[in-house]
Amino acid sequence: MNWNTFQSNYPETANILPSSFMQDADDEHHLRRSIANDNSGYLDRVESLVKQTPASKIAQGSYQNGLTRKVAFSSFLAELKGYAVVAELHSPSPADVAGGKGLPDLECGNYRRKGFDVEVTRLSSWDKMANVQEEVEQKFDGTGYTPVVNYTNLFFVMPYTHKEIEANERFVSNIQNKIQNVNPSNTPSKIENYGIEIEVKKTGAKSGMISSTSVRRFPVDPLGSIENRLREKAEKQRGYRPLVVFIENRLSFLDPTDIKQIVQGTKYSSPLSVEPSSKVQKYASLWGEYMRDNGILPNPSQVPNSAIQDGDDGLFAENTFDRIAGVVFLDVTDECYYIPNFYTDQTEIRDLYEDADRVIGGLDFSRIV
Repeated sequence: MNWNTFQSNYPETANILPSSFMQDADDEHHLRRSIANDNSGYLDRVESLVKQTPASKIAQGSYQNGLTRKVAFSSFLAELKGYAVVAELHSPSPADVAGGKGLPDLECGNYRRKGFDVEVTRLSSWDKMANVQEEVEQKFDGTGYTPVVNYTNLFFVMPYTHKEIEANERFVSNIQNKIQNVNPSNTPSKIENYGIEIEVKKTGAKSGMISSTSVRRFPVDPLGSIENRLREKAEKQRGYRPLVVFIENRLSFLDPTDIKQIVQGTKYSSPLSVEPSSKVQKYASLWGEYMRDNGILPNPSQVPNSAIQDGDDGLFAENTFDRIAGVVFLDVTDECYYIPNFYTDQTEIRDLYEDADRVIGGLDFSRIV
């Protein structure tokens, strides 16, 4: 697809980009590649997002003159997705616009008594796993197939050495070539090498998102990079207004259970009695029902007993998170989750959880774009 055709078919998206976009954009820029390869499924979703959101205002703020960079455009899209999801609950407005340095990305000033703010972040692969997802999306989007990406024991999900990174890149390059050679009208049930296995399931016409799994478990956030990202985002909380962190997750090996473990804490189960942490007990009067339902506080009607014990509290137990309301987690499967901060006695944060869990929890993002 040439630029003139793109402008004609996707005018809203073209209007926020420079006319020299195809020449200036990074080689691996997903939008640039999608235009060049006529990936209408991806382009349709971007156009829909731009139409539904104040994309022009957001682009002219934090991302002014930067949308030709792959990373900047991915962050820009994450902010549009955050806007679209939060808009299901309450109409947000961009806050971090030109001249608004240091402000959160979005604000919902008229929500209840104090309103709330939203800070957006995107968790993406540092080991080329995202390239596999993009290649799969470009090949299968809109075809009625749902690929399930699995990483074997030979793939280094968290590579630390140059040798491990090189091994991963060989797996990725090889699987990309195999995906590119697939004929969509005669799709195999499996595309694989020794590090990556892709099962291709016929699911009928849908919006073409992929499902990812791993054939093994591994330590959650061993280097603390996710925790540090959340600490940075918590700095955008202002005054008495609660802050929600919206996470667009592009890490195929990270799921809502992992995020809960990071921010809420690690649960321990035993057939014997389990003593919950002092911090959990401190807020049980306000959050007791949620805690018992989620194994954070022992539930007399359930066996085995489960609780978060002293020393296993999550990131939200830190004082700097006392007005962080929670996390909206948009998974790679396009499903949304709301994970509240129960280490607080602020009733407005509890009220926000009840509203957000009802509206956002379980939301299928593909249905709103």
